[in-house]
Amino acid sequence: MASSNSPTIAPTVFYKTSPVTAKLVKAELRASRLPPEVEVPLWLRSLSQGPTTRWQVFRKQADALKYSRDHSEGLMTFAVQEKDGTRRFLSAHPVLFWFYDCHKPPEERRSFEVITEGAVCKLYFDLEFDKEFNSGSNGVEMVETFINIVLHFLKEEFGLSCNRTNVLDLDSTTPFKFSRHLVFQFSNIYFRNNYNAGNFVKMICDKVRLMVGCQETLQDFCTRCGITTDLFKNLFIFDKHGVTKLFCDEAVYTKNRHFRLYKSSKWGKNSPLLLSLENLYKPIEEKKERLAEKQLFLDSLITHVCETSQDLTILEFGPKDQKIYVVKNSSHLPDCPVVREEGVSSPQPVLDRYIKRLVSPGVIRRSTYSSELCRIIYEISGNRFCHNIGRQHKSNNVYYVVDLKNFEYYQKCHDPDCSGYRSKENNLPPEIVFLLENEGDAVFESVSTMSDKELIDVWHAVSYVAATEELESNVSFESPNYFPEFGMSDSELLNSTLTMNENDSFE
Repeated sequence: MASSNSPTIAPTVFYKTSPVTAKLVKAELRASRLPPEVEVPLWLRSLSQGPTTRWQVFRKQADALKYSRDHSEGLMTFAVQEKDGTRRFLSAHPVLFWFYDCHKPPEERRSFEVITEGAVCKLYFDLEFDKEFNSGSNGVEMVETFINIVLHFLKEEFGLSCNRTNVLDLDSTTPFKFSRHLVFQFSNIYFRNNYNAGNFVKMICDKVRLMVGCQETLQDFCTRCGITTDLFKNLFIFDKHGVTKLFCDEAVYTKNRHFRLYKSSKWGKNSPLLLSLENLYKPIEEKKERLAEKQLFLDSLITHVCETSQDLTILEFGPKDQKIYVVKNSSHLPDCPVVREEGVSSPQPVLDRYIKRLVSPGVIRRSTYSSELCRIIYEISGNRFCHNIGRQHKSNNVYYVVDLKNFEYYQKCHDPDCSGYRSKENNLPPEIVFLLENEGDAVFESVSTMSDKELIDVWHAVSYVAATEELESNVSFESPNYFPEFGMSDSELLNSTLTMNENDSFE
């Protein structure tokens, strides 16, 4: 059910479609409600037996995703940018979505597919570079070279034999930027989810980077792929900072990623995704151009699975091994990975408060707790400062990982340029460690309700304990002149144990 802040909006209202369109929808609804004994005209019967007309618009993405998941029926989640750049989220069947989206003026088509976490997906790529910093790069040649490399690894890793006709090639190039989206098309073959697809893409990119440094290996690989070493080396481009990188964007395989739809432009631009001149993929032939366009749109969707599909071949690609298995019915797709999601708050409110202070003025967007790994991952928004580059990232967020076993934390980020980087481990402050180690004590059962002043009081008390234990070593330490009143006697507090690191501080 939609939230109170997410009113139901009819598609005819949302898209301001014509009265004729509205009448067709009403006729379809009436036909679907007629009793079985009533004879329905053939054209109307096909409408009523087609995709569900269920449609809901939301202000929050989480509400739209939940609605699509709860109601099933082939519903997908889409994001649509308004004229002011804000996004609204739609839960609708892709066929119905296309019916309305294709009637919008080209300049108003700013729609995205939300690549839902855990959903099976096609193999997809985002290839791009700024022409200003890469005047000598030939984007068309680079795409052909890259496709040949991907085809090689599909054969090597999964035994899939395919060619250029299996690649839906969409172009959004402008005088300033080269941009292509590639969506590989296989009959009922999908990746387990976009994380697995991302692992496969990262493996390819890592091997490309490694082979550049070994001429003998590079020559052998290029011979097997049918390309030249010069074409291989041309896959590298310069970003605006002068850093060399691959023109394949490795950051588009994250949770609930927004991926631009066929014939849509980004907000404020007029560069729709259209078939490239080099595209050789053709959807199932249709007699009518209008139906062929619809099928092309459906084929371009990353997570769309045809409802009539029966045996699906699922590809998995993890850090350790690859796996291929068959799902006998598309209505019983693999379950999403089981991850304990805690929303903004984690099971450790004391840690939440500390991380909030650490990343201010940023905020915790989401936290994920793993009891098996004894870790909490904090996704941050509003503060993209990365210790690897010493500044804010332009678009990719950072996150912090807290190790509950060793009481340490470190920073990582989603930017592909920082792939594999993690900051140095930092010890959690002693007062946080003290609270975590004693979280079972009755005195700390209500710690989540403590004010900042009360937490500082705890710190003073803990500091006094640490100083008392070190008095015999003649360590000077300034003792507070008061104790917080948490129902703990002085003797109980003084008998508490704490390992203190004098380099730690409470901020």
